Amino acid sequence: MYDDMYNTAMRLKLHGHRCRFLLALFAKTALDPAAIVFVDSWSPSIRSATRRSFAARHASQPSAEAAPTTTASRPGKSSWFPIHPADALSPGNDYDTIVKSAYLRHVLVETEQMADLIVDVYLSGGRLQDTGNFIIDDGHHDTEIGNHALEASNVTVHLDQTDIFARLARQTSTCTHTRIDGGEIGWVDNPRYKNRYNVSAMGSTRDASTITDNHSSNNNNNNNNNPTMLNDAVSEIISHQVIQEVFRRRVKGGDVLKLPIGIGQQHENHNDSNRPPVSLGWHVIRVDDLHLRPINTVSSAYQGPSKNVINKIRPKLKGSGAVPLSPNFQKKTARTNIFEHAYGDEEEGTQRQQEEEDRTRRTIYSVPNAKYYKIVTNGCQMNVADSERIMGILEGELGLASLDTDSNDANSGMDAALISSTEKNISKSMKHKEPHGTKKTSSNKNNATPDILLLNTCTIRDHAEQKVYDALGPYAAMKRSGHPLAIVVAGCVAQQEGEALLRRFPEIDLVLGPQYIPWLSDLLVEVGKGSQLCMTENMLWSETGGGDGRGWNSSREKDADWMVPIKRGHTVRAWVNVIHGCNEHCTYCVVPSVRGVEQSRSMEAILQECLQLASSGYKEVTLLGQNIDAYGRDMNPRRTFADLLHYLNDNLQRNTISRIRYVTSHPRYFSERVIEAVSDLDKVCECFHMPFQAGDDSVLRDMRRGYTYESYMNIIRKIRAKAPDASICGDVIVGFPGETEEAFQRTLDLMEEVKFDNLNTFAYSPRPNTEAADWANQIPSDVKSDRLQRVQALAAKHAYERSQRYVGTAVEVLIEDRNPKNGNEVMGRTRQGRQVFFEGDIKQLKGQLVMVEVLEGRTWSLVGRLLSRSI
Repeated sequence: MYDDMYNTAMRLKLHGHRCRFLLALFAKTALDPAAIVFVDSWSPSIRSATRRSFAARHASQPSAEAAPTTTASRPGKSSWFPIHPADALSPGNDYDTIVKSAYLRHVLVETEQMADLIVDVYLSGGRLQDTGNFIIDDGHHDTEIGNHALEASNVTVHLDQTDIFARLARQTSTCTHTRIDGGEIGWVDNPRYKNRYNVSAMGSTRDASTITDNHSSNNNNNNNNNPTMLNDAVSEIISHQVIQEVFRRRVKGGDVLKLPIGIGQQHENHNDSNRPPVSLGWHVIRVDDLHLRPINTVSSAYQGPSKNVINKIRPKLKGSGAVPLSPNFQKKTARTNIFEHAYGDEEEGTQRQQEEEDRTRRTIYSVPNAKYYKIVTNGCQMNVADSERIMGILEGELGLASLDTDSNDANSGMDAALISSTEKNISKSMKHKEPHGTKKTSSNKNNATPDILLLNTCTIRDHAEQKVYDALGPYAAMKRSGHPLAIVVAGCVAQQEGEALLRRFPEIDLVLGPQYIPWLSDLLVEVGKGSQLCMTENMLWSETGGGDGRGWNSSREKDADWMVPIKRGHTVRAWVNVIHGCNEHCTYCVVPSVRGVEQSRSMEAILQECLQLASSGYKEVTLLGQNIDAYGRDMNPRRTFADLLHYLNDNLQRNTISRIRYVTSHPRYFSERVIEAVSDLDKVCECFHMPFQAGDDSVLRDMRRGYTYESYMNIIRKIRAKAPDASICGDVIVGFPGETEEAFQRTLDLMEEVKFDNLNTFAYSPRPNTEAADWANQIPSDVKSDRLQRVQALAAKHAYERSQRYVGTAVEVLIEDRNPKNGNEVMGRTRQGRQVFFEGDIKQLKGQLVMVEVLEGRTWSLVGRLLSRSI
C-alpha cells in the first residue's frame, strides 16, 4: 500500500506546472496525519538525482560507524599541511578540550530517503536546481496544499523568509517538541569535553576518547539513566547516543549531519537496510554554533603542549626596576569570562586565593580603571575588518572610548583609527606621537593618554617586525616609567612572532593572534589583574566568541549578542568575513602560518550580519576571504561560494543592501558558477579580483599556485564572454626567486592580453616561515625594483585605457564620501569598482544610488556630472 501511495504522489501534477507537485511520505504503520511529512513542491528530475548529489556532497562525511579522520592532506602536498580546523589543533588544545557545547537544530523524519531529500533541499537554498522555482513555502508562493497538510497536523506556522532549515523543520519534522520552533534543540553539552584537569563531562578522569555511553540495551532512544550526563533536558528530543556521535565527528558551525535515531543501538531487524523499524527514524541536524572554552589560567595540573603563554607573575622591568602595571578592565556585560571555570571542592581554595590576590594588587598599586584606547591598523582589508571587531569589543564590552575618533566628523564617516593604509606603516603612524601619547581629540579628552595601545600588524611586507619594534619604543618607555598602560600587539606579526615578542619587549602585556579576537575582553580583564599573555595557539571559529551561550534560546532570538560587537569604519559600506584562513601554502606566502586553516562561517551567520547591516542603513557589503573561492569546502557537507552568493542575493530584500562585492579569488578554485552568479544576480557587482602573481608557468609551479598561463586565460575568456562589462583586477609579484628576464616577459605578455582595470603590484620579499625565503636563487634588489617599475607603468597604461570606455556613458554610482581634495565634490563607485568624482552635497547624497554621466576618464578614477538622484 505504501508503495502505491508513494507512486501516486510522485505522479501528481499541481497548478499545471510540470515541476511542482506534492511529495507525501506516509508512516508505514498508520495513516496518522501527524505522521505525514510534507514538502510543498518537488521536482522529478531533481529527485532522480538526489541520491547522486547527496552522495557527492557527503563523500567526505564519515559514516556513523567510522571514526573521524585524524590526519588530512591534499594530493601532492606534505602531510603536515592540515586542512580541517580540528586537525590543526595541538594535542594540548584539541577539539574535546576546547569545545564545551554546540547549538543544534534538527528535522526528524521517518525514513532515510526523506532525510536525503531534506538535506538536498536545504543545500540547494530552497530552490529547484533545474528550474529555480521555490521548493518550500517562503511566504510569497502559492501554498494552499502545503498549508492544508500542516493544518491537518494542528500546527500553526509562521514562516521565516531567511531560515530555510527552520521552514523545513516546520513543514516536515515529526518532532512535536521542536517543529513549531523551527527545529530548535538549543545548546547541548559535549559529553567528550575535558577540562584542563582532563576531566570529561561524564565526571570521569578518563580520556574522552575512551568514553562510552554504558547504556543498557533496553533503554529507549530518548532516555538515559546515567545521572552524570549533562544533556538530560533534551533527552526526549535527541538521544545521548546521537549527541555523542555529533561531537565525535568534531562538528563546527554550519555543519549538517544525517543520523539515525537508533545510532549505536541494536534492534531486531537491523539487517534490513531497506526498511528501518517503525520505532526509529532519522535526524537531520544542523550545528548553528560552538561554545568554546579555550583558556584556563588556574589549573597547574594541565601540562599539554601549547603556544599559548600565561605569566601570572611578572618580573620587574630591566633598567627601571618598575613593576609592569596595567589599568583595570571591567566587562559591561554579564557574559561568563572564559577564565571562570567550575571548580571541584579541592579547587575552591585556589579560586578564593586568586580573588584575594587580585584585590590586594588593586589596593597596593592603585591602578585606575581603563577609559581610553589607541589602535593603529596596518595591512589588508582583513586587518581593517579585524580592527573594527577589536574596537567593537573595546567599546561595546569594556566601555572604552577611542582617542582617535572625532565624533563631530560627519563628512567622512570613517573612524580615524582605520585610515592607516598599507603605504603608511606603523612607524609613520606613530611618528608624531609624544612618548606619553598626548593627543587632543575633543573637549572631554584633552591631555588624555591611552590606557591601552593596540597595534594591529601586518607581516606581508619586508621588515614588518622591525616596524613594530620601532612603534613600541615610546610606549615601552612609558611602561618602564611606572605608567599604567596595557600594550597589545595583534595581527599577523603577533601570530608569527608569538612569545618572541614578549622576550624582545617584556613591556608587552598581550600578544593576540587573529583567532583570539572574540576573547579580547576576557584577556584584557586578566591583563588588568597583572597577567602577561601570548595567545597564538590554533583555535576554532565561534560566532558567540567566548561568551556563555546558555542564556540564549536561538540564533534568531540572540541576535543582539550573537556575534562579537563590531564598530564599523564606514556608514555606507561594510566588510563581512565569510571564511578565515587559507590552506594553499604558496611558497612565498605567510598567510597560512599567521591566519590558520580555512574556517567558513555558516551561510545563516553571514546573512544575519548582512541583515543587521541593512537594518542600519548600509548599502554595500564586501565579502572577505583570503581564498574566498574555497568557501564551504571545510563544511559538512561541502558548500560553494556560488551557493553563498545565491543565498545572499535571494534573502536580502530590495531597497536594503544594494551591492555585494567580494575578495579575493584563487584561479585554481574559481568556478564558472561564480561567473554566472556575477552575471545573473542583481546585487552582485560585476567585478572580478583574480590574482595571477606571475605569467611564466615555471614560476607559477615554483610558487605552488596550481594553474598555468593558459588555464588563467581560459578563466578570463569565460568572464569576458559571460560578463563583458565586468572589471578584472589582479595581483602580481615580480622578482620571485629564479625568475628570469624571459619569465618576467611572460608576465608582461599576460598583462597585455588581459588589460586589467586595476593591478596591485609587489616586489617579492622573503617572509618568515615560507619555503621560498630559504632558496638560493634570490633576485637582486635592483632587478626587482626595475621590474616593478615596468609592471607599474604598464598597469597604469591599461587602467587608463579601461577608464576610457566609460566616457560619454551614464553609470550607476553609490555615493560614499566627500572628495578629500575638493570639498565641493563627492566620491562614489561604479558597480565595477571605479571611483567617480562629481560636484554634489555629501549631506544629501551620501548612501544614495545615482546616475552620473562620465565626462573624463583618468587612470584610476572617473570625473562626471550628476544626472539623477535616488535610483
